[in-house]
This record gives sequence, C-alpha cells and structure tokens, in this order.
Amino acid sequence: MGTGIEKNEGGQKEAEEALPPIEPMVLVRRLLRQFRTIPWLGLSAIGTGLGVLLLVGYFKSIGFVPPDVTAILGASVFVAMLAVAFVALVVMSIVAPTWAYKDQRLSHVTASQDEHVPFRDRLGLPALQLVGVGALFLCLAALEWMRCSSYVYAYLLIGAVLVAIGLVIWIRLEIRLLAAPRAWRKRSISAVWVAAMSVPPLGGLMALLIPGQDIEWTHLIAMVVVWGLVVWSSAFLDRVSVLASASAVCVLFPILAFSLPAMVGDISLFVRQIAEVTGIRLARPADMHMPVATCRLIEGALGSAEPAQPMNCDHPEWGAAHAQVLSNLGNRWLIDVPLRGGAQSGSLRLTIPADGVQIVYRSPPSRSSCRTF
Repeated sequence: MGTGIEKNEGGQKEAEEALPPIEPMVLVRRLLRQFRTIPWLGLSAIGTGLGVLLLVGYFKSIGFVPPDVTAILGASVFVAMLAVAFVALVVMSIVAPTWAYKDQRLSHVTASQDEHVPFRDRLGLPALQLVGVGALFLCLAALEWMRCSSYVYAYLLIGAVLVAIGLVIWIRLEIRLLAAPRAWRKRSISAVWVAAMSVPPLGGLMALLIPGQDIEWTHLIAMVVVWGLVVWSSAFLDRVSVLASASAVCVLFPILAFSLPAMVGDISLFVRQIAEVTGIRLARPADMHMPVATCRLIEGALGSAEPAQPMNCDHPEWGAAHAQVLSNLGNRWLIDVPLRGGAQSGSLRLTIPADGVQIVYRSPPSRSSCRTF
C-alpha cells in the first residue's frame, strides 16, 4: 500500500513537472474572456444615469440647464466615472491608516473577543494619526517660516500639540516592549510608516468638505469634527477587517457628501466639486479672451455696475474679461462676473456664446524664500 501511494505521488510530481509553463498570451486570453462576462451594457446605462443625476443636481444648484441636451448626455458617462474615482480616492485615503496599522501588526489589543479590552489599549492607531497630522503641520510651519508668513505660529502650535499628545499616548502603550529593543526598534519604524499614512485622510476630507473658494469657518469646523470622528472611530477597528471598514465608509459616504455640507449651508458642495473635477466649472474666476461682440454683450449686461476687474473691449476684434465659468456644456456658457465691492456687491450671471471664448491661465508668481542662509 505504501509503495503504491509513493508511486502515485511520484507520478503526479513528474506529470506536474512535465506540464509546460503558462504563456503570457494564454493569461491575456483568459483575462479577456473574463471581461466578456461583464455586463458592459448595463454598467454603461447605470453610469449614464448616475452622471445625468449628478449633472442635474449641479445645474439645479446654479439655476441653469444647458439647452444642448446631447452635450449633457455626452458628458454624463465621464462625469460618473470621475465621480466614482473621486469617491474611491476619499474612501481609500480614509481607510489607508487602518490598512497600514493592521499590515504592520501594531495593535496593542491582546485580549480575546470575549474579554473586555481597556479603551487605552485601543488608542495606538489614533495616537499615530495625531503624530502624522501634527508632523504635517510642523512641516507647513517650517515652509511658512522660510517665506516669512504670519501663519507660522498657528501651524507650529497645532503641530506641536498634536505630536505631543500622540507621542505621549504611543510611548505609554509601547513602554511594555522596552525589554525587547530589536522588536521595539522595528515597531518604531513601522509606526513612522503608519503615521505617514495618516496624512491622506485629512487630504481626502479637505477635498470633500472644503470648497475651492469662499472658504468659511463653518467649512473648517465641519472638517475638523469629521476628521476627529474618523480618528476616534479607528480605536474600535481592531476586530474589523479593512474590507469591512471600506464598505462602511462607502455606505456612510452619502452622509458625508451631502448631509454635512448641508449643515453648514452648502448642500451643493459635492456636485460642484465633481463639476470642477470634470472641467465643466472653474474653481475660481479667470481671465477670458473673447470676440469683441461677446465682450460688449457683457458690458451691456453690467449696465452701471462695475466689475471687480476692469474689462477691455477696445480692441477691434478681441476683448478681455475676468469671470468664472459655471457651465461650459453646449454652445452657450454660463459665466459669473464678480462685481466691485466683494461679496457684499454680489456678482452678475449671464450666458455668452461659446464660439471663440478662450480661458487664459497665468502661472502665479513663485513664492521665493525671504530668508537667506
């Protein structure tokens, strides 16, 4: 019996060794066969519907619908794809610290699921997130100090407080491992990696909750509160998989994207940012060159009001104006011309022919260092 089994095992090994290696083109053909099973027609229909829904929400927020419906349908799939990519970016940035913390096995929770885990033993990941974001503020303080900016002390204070709190918590948790210096040294290197991965959530929340312009204290307060909730909730993720965490963030994303901006009086923030990402809307006013007839059309619409930056319609063929494009779909654009006097004076919105309109981008002046060494 034993001899027969050994012969069978030997024959299987010889047969496996006799099999030729899989060629790359075979793998490619298998992958293409898998792609054929995907219901592309249904996905494209869902993507078109999602894109149209986002565009309708954005156009409702600005009170304007382009007359060219085909342009809306043409842009809907692209809008849906970039919206999904934007959501994925925010979700991955929020989940990144949890993934890095679990991957490096830095958890201090050693009790079984049936035992009570002290809350202080769960503070490892929140502490490293405080250290990472605090280090970011310290780097910003150094840059602002080189530029002689007035924000240096604010960045320095915030960064020092966050780093100090995070280090105190982390050292108190790690003190029990000082008897094994090699393991502690390796854990410290891993902790630096996790702290670095704790910076993306702040960037993701800023992309979600901070508008491109007209930033108010309500936006900053909402972002700080949400970031604090993300850091606090990470203390309870020791028994939750990274996939489950990402799924939970995906489910909660509509609340973050719509409910929180609504609380600060800016319910259309998410759809506006999607419009900016897709290029339908400019984040801020820019210089525009246009045919002189279009320039004089804007002058006539202004009437006695004065634009924030003077217009130039004296050229026989071309004119220049400073305005923000709110919609560039179709053969007519919707623009917003800021008026002199700032937000108190408001702005003027009007549609202009899209033919011949050019947006001029000027690179900002380099912020050179004011300190020499």
